[in-house]
Amino acid sequence: MKRLPWNIKKYKAKFVALSPIHIGTGEVLPACRYVLPPKGKDQGWCLKESFTARLLAEGRVSIKDYMEQPFFYDSHILKGHLDKTNLLYPVSFTKAAREKLKKEVRPFIRDGFGRPYLPGSSIKGMLRTALVFSLLMNDGQEKKNLLNELNRLRPGRIIEKMNNVNKKNIKEIRSKNNDRVSLVEGLFRSLEKPDPKNDILRAVKVSDSDPIETPLVVAAVNIFTSKDGEFKPLSSGTPPIFCEVVEPGTAVYFDIAVDEDLMKELREDAKVQIRNHYDFLTALQDHARVMVHIEKNFLERNGVNGIWYKEYEQAENADSAIVRLGWGSGWTGSSLFPILVCDNPEEETPKRPLSRKIVISSKGEPRAMLGWGKLYIEEIS
Repeated sequence: MKRLPWNIKKYKAKFVALSPIHIGTGEVLPACRYVLPPKGKDQGWCLKESFTARLLAEGRVSIKDYMEQPFFYDSHILKGHLDKTNLLYPVSFTKAAREKLKKEVRPFIRDGFGRPYLPGSSIKGMLRTALVFSLLMNDGQEKKNLLNELNRLRPGRIIEKMNNVNKKNIKEIRSKNNDRVSLVEGLFRSLEKPDPKNDILRAVKVSDSDPIETPLVVAAVNIFTSKDGEFKPLSSGTPPIFCEVVEPGTAVYFDIAVDEDLMKELREDAKVQIRNHYDFLTALQDHARVMVHIEKNFLERNGVNGIWYKEYEQAENADSAIVRLGWGSGWTGSSLFPILVCDNPEEETPKRPLSRKIVISSKGEPRAMLGWGKLYIEEIS
């Protein structure tokens, strides 16, 4: 059989974590699945579910301890059991996590071999958001058209409501609305061919990343809010959220493949246009400049600019882009809200949101933002 003459352009991409990154699965693990490291050490372990379930079934741990109490490395219950039969994977702990872990932990997404990785779907979603963001940033008429269409949908005036979010309308804002989704997805397709098979990003394949080889870290995260000139925890009596995160400085690699013939066919009438990897980088850089402006100003206004780092800022004419990925990126990092609510998003800042998810120290103070990274894309064929 004659081989079809596919015209595939391939790229190698590198993602470098600039701050802690968490991409979860929606599940949580009870505290007893974790073994805290011995004194003076950072590395502990996550135990296999079969082992901890057996301990519960045998009555060797109570249901309360099962959910809320991690094991200490020298626990008599673990004596003789800390081997590959019962250990799932190594994991480190921040000081705050070691001292405060009293509830379930959100694990990082892992493959069938228990290795953490960045899902291609998450990366492609990040690219999709940036491409639309850049289009609206550089085409005032498209932005106006989208706003008009959004305001005609129920619930109406959604962007205005997002900029004045409160306890009464937050559920309405967060609820999935297929009509809103369709409006944005339509920018990737011809008006005459709205079927998903005609989406321009169908010509782009993003692989899952290579496995992340370095052990992840269990970190403590709190939600801080700006109120009356202070930046403080949303609820002082609520315990932190615990999650596994990729450490800053970790480099992860994945592949991008573009079917150029299919791309040429699909981009004919699409609003979003892609020719090569420079279009991805340009869109991500446009998005980054707005994110940086909003987040940097937010932290400065609230007196917590100590967790802002120069490396988060997008350099001009760079061969890389600053990105937000994963949990904690918020409306400013993973939605179209900033470009739709501001006439000039590189100079204005939206009134909302007022809250941020922040990694905390053992004293409960803000220590690091979540979700910042740097992306490099290089053509290989």
